[in-house]
Amino acid sequence: MHGFRRFFTSLPAHRAIGFVQNDSFYERDEVKPPLEAAAKIAAALGVSLDYLAGLSDNQVDAATLNKIIEIQTLNEADRRHIMTTIDALLRDAKARKAYA
Repeated sequence: MHGFRRFFTSLPAHRAIGFVQNDSFYERDEVKPPLEAAAKIAAALGVSLDYLAGLSDNQVDAATLNKIIEIQTLNEADRRHIMTTIDALLRDAKARKAYA
């Protein structure tokens, strides 16, 4: 689990979410946390459950994820316009990086 060890070393308040006994089992990956606890840990670290579980190497911050979720609630035309704009901005950023 990518962020799990980081949680135990960087967030001493981990006991507040229910890790009271046998924390070392979790630290050594001998036991996996229940889904509710894993969700709390992911939220405390600001990462996704996929990242925490090692299912993804992509760490998406909460602000970016919230923007994506908000875009998904828009109508198709607005989503298409926003995605076209994002594509153009990404293309320009990559070009600047390539020629820097």
